[in-house]
Amino acid sequence: MAKYKRGTRTNVMALKDTINEMEKILSAITEDLIKSLKGNQAACQRIRVNTIHFEKISKKYRKESLCPLKKTVKASSKKKKK
Repeated sequence: MAKYKRGTRTNVMALKDTINEMEKILSAITEDLIKSLKGNQAACQRIRVNTIHFEKISKKYRKESLCPLKKTVKASSKKKKK
């Protein structure tokens, strides 16, 4: 996974990687939900594990998605002060 560097393309790439990882986890959860409805206990366990993993990735996404927004807010507030 790419490291975060403020104001560079690296942040954009990290955000895209995080989004792709979230999509993979959600598709795995969806597949396992169908299996769990049929009574597959192993699928239920995978769902529990993947939801925990998804929670961690979601927190990472929140941090990465806010950094570009914070930069634009700071720049606009500096313009207003002048």
